[in-house]
Amino acid sequence: MFHLKSQSHFPVLTVIRFHPIRSFIVCQQYRPISISISRHTSKVSFLKNTRSLTNSSLYHSDKSFRMDQDQNSETIIAIGQLCSTADIQQNLLTCQKLAKEASEQGAKALFLPEATDYITTPGSPPPSLSLALPMTTSPFVLGLQSSAKEYSLAINVGIHVPNASGNKVLNRSIWISESGDIVGQYDKVHLFDYAAAGLKESDSVEAGKKVGGPVETCVGNVGLLICFDLRFPTASLHLRSRNTQILTYPSAFTIPTGLLHWETLLRARAIETQSYVIAAAQVGSHNAKRESYGHSMVVDPLGRVVLDMGGAGDVVGEESTLASGKLGIARIDLGQVREAREKMPLMARNDVYE
Repeated sequence: MFHLKSQSHFPVLTVIRFHPIRSFIVCQQYRPISISISRHTSKVSFLKNTRSLTNSSLYHSDKSFRMDQDQNSETIIAIGQLCSTADIQQNLLTCQKLAKEASEQGAKALFLPEATDYITTPGSPPPSLSLALPMTTSPFVLGLQSSAKEYSLAINVGIHVPNASGNKVLNRSIWISESGDIVGQYDKVHLFDYAAAGLKESDSVEAGKKVGGPVETCVGNVGLLICFDLRFPTASLHLRSRNTQILTYPSAFTIPTGLLHWETLLRARAIETQSYVIAAAQVGSHNAKRESYGHSMVVDPLGRVVLDMGGAGDVVGEESTLASGKLGIARIDLGQVREAREKMPLMARNDVYE
């Protein structure tokens, strides 16, 4: 009998298995640490390679979130498309009307755009500083919390809150649960500085510090992002790696950039993450200097547009109704997320990028 200890010339055994619950592939590498051979027996002992492909895989497991949420998975969701102005009270009334309509349509969640609480004209100092309030005292936020509880309706909405020093605001997306509690929030990381349109968000907005994980909600695991974040796939891929099933992009796209890229980017984010993408959008003229593209959308995990709510000029005479808001209804099925990921597992080789 002889016994070998050296690992350098031993082959690596790769074991590939599919995780049936979390819908991702696990690749593990094993290297033999010893081989014992005699006339009667032979034995190979394997040591799992600590630098396994599992660790380099893009879509890894996070035990806090489960992929088996797609039991009874078809859900009605609503999108509110509106034209916010500097009148916070009127914006709130519009949103509360949309919440009531969404509840009557059987929706479990209502998705509202970026900066739904107000949109003002640029200035120095930024006029938005006088309008932004902490969430605990904001009549707009408190009013939506009340509606969420009244209608047992979860609400995702974009708002402004003052930063710690009081010299800028945070562009924030919050998730209000169906019981009226704020259970998730995200501050916009990528700010929109677009010289061609004379817009520089960083003049009045402080950038967020991180992209965290998804929020576990009544409609699935939801990743919160905002508008310009749409152009940075690393953010959505990070959320996908945390078992996000739905990506949200509350937005206020300009018309030139919307015409060029809006649908293309939304579909791309859905395809590469195999997730639903829900993007509620501002629409129409907010003031003399600011106009938004609209076209609130829902895109399924295969990149198909499920809902497109159109823009301000798509229907003759619709401009006069923008202030009152418009509701769109779509059905989402988390079973499609699971099916897409089972049929085409996506494994990023993060171990090969230096």
